[in-house]
Amino acid sequence: MLIAALATLAVVNAAGADAIREFLDRHWRRPLAPQGPRPARYSPLEASLEPEACGTCHPAQLADWRTSLHAAAMGPGVSGQLVEMLESGPGSALSCSNCHAPLAEQAPRLADGARARANPVYDTALGAKGLVCAGCHVRGHARFGPPRRDGSLAPTAPRETLPHNGVTRTPAFLSSEFCQSCHQFTPDGFTLNGKLLENTYNEWKASRFARESVQSQNCHMPDRRHLWRGVHDPEMVRSGLTIDARVGAARYRPGDTI
Repeated sequence: MLIAALATLAVVNAAGADAIREFLDRHWRRPLAPQGPRPARYSPLEASLEPEACGTCHPAQLADWRTSLHAAAMGPGVSGQLVEMLESGPGSALSCSNCHAPLAEQAPRLADGARARANPVYDTALGAKGLVCAGCHVRGHARFGPPRRDGSLAPTAPRETLPHNGVTRTPAFLSSEFCQSCHQFTPDGFTLNGKLLENTYNEWKASRFARESVQSQNCHMPDRRHLWRGVHDPEMVRSGLTIDARVGAARYRPGDTI
């Protein structure tokens, strides 16, 4: 993990924190804009926002994603709550959708002052699939992603010769700040018992992992896998715990304190 963290730090430092912040502010500006008309040279496959379309060339990432909670981000529990919220508090419902199904094409309604109106680009099937590949990787039909494993950013061929015009690579995808947009609520965000429902980024920032430049991706996307395992996964929890137990007596009776 330390080697991976140091490699990530070198790439991120080379890019510059200000440039990364500028990219992220633009990339996660809410609500996300519709993709718009597809480029003329795009095939239907290249223009598709369906994760299965991405899986045509990225089968390993698709297989990982299907096992993740990102794929279940619009499961029955969330969807059931949003049905009522869209009527009683459309603003709150749409703010939930910003992360659970962030694409403009996934939102059944659009904010219109204190009310909400029908979304003309809504795709029912896509909306049910939660946080899909395009939610992180596609803006205006352009693809974005991390540097290659060797740290390089430049395309390997003229963009017009590559599928979907290639990909714009940025170290932002390697930083915890990339995840901050959804995994850190603002101080006035939703709370439960006085605690923000999402405070993960601030918790990381205050931890030794941030001081040691261990990014969220180093733990939750090992070897760039699209798994995002967390506290819901027993193996992930076990991997982060070291139990050191010492006994103070040779034998204990029921009720004794160890």
